[in-house]
Amino acid sequence: MNDHVLGDNSLYSQRHFSCSQSVIQLPFTVAAQNSIDPIRVHSSTRSTTTSSATVVSTKTGHQRFIQVSSSNGEGSYQRSLTKNTSPRIIHNSGLQIGKGSEINLDRNLLQAVDTEQHASQLIYRLTQSPQNGALLLKGIVLKVGDRFTQADINSGLVSYRSVSGVTQFTDNSSPKQLKGFAGQNIVWEGFDGNDWEIFIHNIVTNTTTQLTHNAFNDKVLGISGSNIVWSRSLSKPVGNENELLKATGNELLWFNGKTISHITHDGAIHNDLIAIDGSNIFWESTFDTSRYSSQEFSFTNGKVRKRLTNHSQYKYVQAVQGAKIVWGSIGDPQGKETFPAQELFLFNGKTTTRLTHNRVDDSLARIDTPYIAWSSDIGPKIRKWRSPKRTTTEIMLFNGKTTRRLTRNRIDDTVIGMDGSHVVYQEGGFWQDDYPDLFLFDGKRQIQLTNNKIPNRLVSIDGSNVFWTSELNPFREPRACHQLSQITEAAR
Repeated sequence: MNDHVLGDNSLYSQRHFSCSQSVIQLPFTVAAQNSIDPIRVHSSTRSTTTSSATVVSTKTGHQRFIQVSSSNGEGSYQRSLTKNTSPRIIHNSGLQIGKGSEINLDRNLLQAVDTEQHASQLIYRLTQSPQNGALLLKGIVLKVGDRFTQADINSGLVSYRSVSGVTQFTDNSSPKQLKGFAGQNIVWEGFDGNDWEIFIHNIVTNTTTQLTHNAFNDKVLGISGSNIVWSRSLSKPVGNENELLKATGNELLWFNGKTISHITHDGAIHNDLIAIDGSNIFWESTFDTSRYSSQEFSFTNGKVRKRLTNHSQYKYVQAVQGAKIVWGSIGDPQGKETFPAQELFLFNGKTTTRLTHNRVDDSLARIDTPYIAWSSDIGPKIRKWRSPKRTTTEIMLFNGKTTRRLTRNRIDDTVIGMDGSHVVYQEGGFWQDDYPDLFLFDGKRQIQLTNNKIPNRLVSIDGSNVFWTSELNPFREPRACHQLSQITEAAR
């Protein structure tokens, strides 16, 4: 088997191998575009003119080559290649455990194997904390993002601890307001006789921690995972507390499950939380100018901090997911240009992009990464009853790169739910139709879900499965008595 020189006869020239009989031919094409599975090269070099040969794996486009270290650039070689296979889960049986008990995980409960990797190289990462207990490594509670290996499991170092039954962890000595769960912590506000402070109780360790100790009011604004964001009033409450907050300003603080940090330090203005999703936090700050009051948007995730707008007028948050936010505005984010209608903007965690350039109102956006759907006033002008003619709205869908128009009719269309590229929308509004019908776009086509002339309300959407209620007698049955009247699948 002779090789063909692709480069010159230098010390590290690339070689294009041509093989015969049962030897695998090189180079070979890899189907993956961006990520190529690792290839392990096992060499069995036979050469009459080469004093030494070093084999390394290189990538050129979608082809693999062998690079040979040769004394004179000549020789004959034989190579066999083995593809590095992905790990496989062979045991994932789950477990049953009593309240307040703890059990070690072993390879009979959870085991991954790999032909090329040792158990110590097979890594698990905790993506969500258990609701009714905790996962521990060497007796230490694991948090979201922490890791352990298959070798840890095999050695009995990983355990699961279930919480006990009903536990009273507060007394009746002062008023309290329960706010929810933050990971394994229960969060509440407690009045200490002078102001409201924030407390957390860890259900695994059965310990209570007071997060704030000050002479001001601290109020929880949002919880996501183990993250808590709250507002701290910079003056003691007197009279109407809401008015006081707006008048004197406040600061936003953040507990990430381990430490407390300031989101804002500008206590002379009013700051309010827009949304929190994990460690992604958006907030709004109010600035008073000589002409108007300006609400500016900002973002942080603990590593990146960025102000998204600068004195732009009339902004409305449309949708938030993760580190992405969509808002509508009649001006550009830097306040340098004013539009004749509301345009949409997207911040993707790094940069801001203008989604629309159509000089008409775009609103009511929904987001499910990477898709964004909204209503756009690009339909024909029609008159209903005695009202003047007005432009109807159509549904637009952005897939992360391009925007397409989903609807073309003479009636208002409004997005009411989405799951990826699947969009549920209603045709009509009160001024056009007393009871709008529901439609589904399944990524390829529109499907009419209802045609019953009665109120229909979306419950949820999961891919092509849509659940909604139909109010069979809207004038006699209270809304609380809606019944699930239909389940549909887009493939039917």
